[in-house]
Amino acid sequence: MVLSKESKTRLIENFYALDYLFFGKRISKFENCCPLLKEEYLTTKGALMSIMIEMYKLAKHSPKKNQNKLTKKIIFENARISAKLAREITIEIVQTKKAQDCVKKMVRESVSVKNNKKLNSIIREKITEKTFSTGADNILMARLLSESTDILKLNSWDGRILEDAYKILRTSLVESAIQILKSK
Repeated sequence: MVLSKESKTRLIENFYALDYLFFGKRISKFENCCPLLKEEYLTTKGALMSIMIEMYKLAKHSPKKNQNKLTKKIIFENARISAKLAREITIEIVQTKKAQDCVKKMVRESVSVKNNKKLNSIIREKITEKTFSTGADNILMARLLSESTDILKLNSWDGRILEDAYKILRTSLVESAIQILKSK
C-alpha cells in the first residue's frame, strides 16, 4: 500500500512537530548544540518515522483531504499547532493520579540506581521524560488512531511488533532530546 499525499503530509508535520514539542523550535535552528547529539536525534527521529509509515499502512491511515495549497510555511505552522495542542493535552495527562504514580515509580527506580544524584534533579528529569513521551504519543499515535480506518490491525502480531519498536525508538528520541537540552 502506498501512502496518500495527505498521509505523507501528516508525517512531515509530525516530524517537525516533535522538534517544536521538545525544543519550541526546529532542531535545525540550534547552533550551539553538539553535532553528534543532533545527528543521533535526527537518526532516531527518522527511524521512528519509518515505523510510523508502517503503522499508517497497517491501520489504513486516511486523513481528510487538504483543500489548501501546501507550502513549507503551512506545514511548519501546522506542526507548531500540533505541538502546542500536544503540550496542553500532555500537561493535563501528567497531572492525573495515574501519571503521578508512574513518575513516582520511575523516581524510585532511579534513586535506587543513582544514589549520588539529588532527589529534586531526578524528579525533574523523570517528569520531563514522562511529559515528552506523552507529548510524542499525542502527536504521533493519537492522530494515527483518529485518522485511520482499520485501527484494529494494530492489535495484530505485526501491529504489536511495530508498537514495541515505536516505544523503543520514542524512548531513545526523548533521551536524545533531553541530552540536547542539557548541552545548551
